Amino acid sequence: MNSSPLLWAAPLVFFATCAKPPPTAAPPRAVRVATVTLRPVAQSARYSGVLESRAQLDLAFRVPGRVASVGQVRLSGAIGPSSGATTRALQEGDVVKAGDVLATLDLDDLRRQRSASAAGAASTAAQVRTARTSLAQAEREVARARKVFANGDLAQAELDRAEAAFAAAGSSLASIEAQHQSRISQLALSQSSLTDATLRSPIDGVVSRKNVDPGELVPPNVPVFSVVDVSELRVVFGVPDTRVNLVRLGAPVTVVVEALPGRRLPATVSKVAPTADPALRTYAVELRLEGTSELRPGMTATALLGDEGQQDAPVLPLSAVVRHPDGAGYVVFGLKSDSTVELLPIEVADLLENDVVVASGLTAGSRVVVDGAQFLRAGERVGVVP
Repeated sequence: MNSSPLLWAAPLVFFATCAKPPPTAAPPRAVRVATVTLRPVAQSARYSGVLESRAQLDLAFRVPGRVASVGQVRLSGAIGPSSGATTRALQEGDVVKAGDVLATLDLDDLRRQRSASAAGAASTAAQVRTARTSLAQAEREVARARKVFANGDLAQAELDRAEAAFAAAGSSLASIEAQHQSRISQLALSQSSLTDATLRSPIDGVVSRKNVDPGELVPPNVPVFSVVDVSELRVVFGVPDTRVNLVRLGAPVTVVVEALPGRRLPATVSKVAPTADPALRTYAVELRLEGTSELRPGMTATALLGDEGQQDAPVLPLSAVVRHPDGAGYVVFGLKSDSTVELLPIEVADLLENDVVVASGLTAGSRVVVDGAQFLRAGERVGVVP
């Protein structure tokens, strides 16, 4: 009996439908690779920071008033009245000396107050003299009355009147002397207010802030000027753990400032942080350097740590370096001939912006992963992309 071809075809369709396709292997992870080359690297590490002043003083008037004028600065090259304007108003960035006038309040009211206080003090001084004369007269009178009373030639009532007059003269003198002391205090206060109406710089420095102009009313104890001390400046920057042990307190360091090209300024290490910044993992180092008329707070400064020669060393992008899986040190992933990667422990010598200078662990010609290293495992197969 002949079977229909459709009966044979049905099992084939069934088996074809139920059979599982073979598993496909995951594609290799795509990475970028670079060949290690040596390039000249300065042995001195460069760390940038900003010049900061040693101190900043916020200055205020102690008395309220209306600003009559601000300090004046002589214009360079202006000599004598024939040259036109010889001065201008003090501005931010101007250099001032200790004792220079920064601003002055309107003195008319304060002078009137001082004159009134002086007149009051003079008046009470005259009253004190009169009261002392009266007390001396009362003292003589009571002494005479006591003597006469002792001889029986004066009535008790007369003696009592003399005693009362003497006591009243003493009390009056004490009251007038108290008034006189109050007037003297008022005079001293008005004189102090007159002195405080002129605001002067207590130090040599640079005006970093000016918040007042002529005609403005100013309250007491509100800062209107800030003066920074530029006799000594500092630079603060972060140093990685690979370099911090090379920094010593009191050690000399060379500083270069962008605003003074070609100049090398001597500085001294004044502070090294005992612990690293938790976010940056760097140690703060502070340098001190002597201020000059050309240096200003806010200028960019670069410190040179170490020798100033050059040396050939492997330099890799920062993205190529990752922490060792066990947390000890740093590694890169080297590419083997079978397209798998291996861990290569390295020692980092320094950081140069977005590059890493390698002290040991790599040789010229090695191929390492420079993009995608943070996702790799040792022995993993990779696909190299341009």
